[in-house]
Amino acid sequence: MHKNRFAAAIAAMLVMAIPTLASALPGYLTDSQGVVVRNNFGECWHTSQWTPELAVVGCDGKIAEPVAMAEPAPPPPPPPPKLRVERATLSASVYFDFDRANLGSAAVQVLDDLSSRAKGYDEIGTVKVTGNADRIGSDAYNVDLSLRRAQSVEGYLLDHQAAPAGSIQVRGLGESEPKVTCDEMPRTALIECLAPNRRVDIDVEVNRMR
Repeated sequence: MHKNRFAAAIAAMLVMAIPTLASALPGYLTDSQGVVVRNNFGECWHTSQWTPELAVVGCDGKIAEPVAMAEPAPPPPPPPPKLRVERATLSASVYFDFDRANLGSAAVQVLDDLSSRAKGYDEIGTVKVTGNADRIGSDAYNVDLSLRRAQSVEGYLLDHQAAPAGSIQVRGLGESEPKVTCDEMPRTALIECLAPNRRVDIDVEVNRMR
């Protein structure tokens, strides 16, 4: 009877001394606190499921978990290309009958063509409209006539939305900037000779973004 009680006590002590197997660290024996149990040589105790891939820090020569290298941040996107402004001046001239300030069909065709070319640009800037006259008549009359010619062109451009309001600069130079000079001759021949001077010059400043 005494032997049986002694054996039971020894068995109970052994059960209390044997560490429990915890699933928190696969492949290792752990105590009730989850700490890996070591043998007398300080080595971690393995279970039968242990493999080198299950090694934990502090056991089996493993010093630290490998730190995954962070992927380098992608380079910032390149800045948008700077717009380059291409500037140009579109020029044209329209001509008038003697002592007239109204636009003829040929003049209208020239203005329509100029407007079409200007619309091919991104921006229309200043539009300079300069009226001219021939030398026949007084200086004051020719200045007024040249201005009325320029105003006829201005009105056409605005009516057809070929230029922004307020962008047109109008002036009349009279006979001060002739294209041709003609010797004295009969009036009819002189009027015909001076025809290139009865004109309005148009210069349109335009910009294109590149």
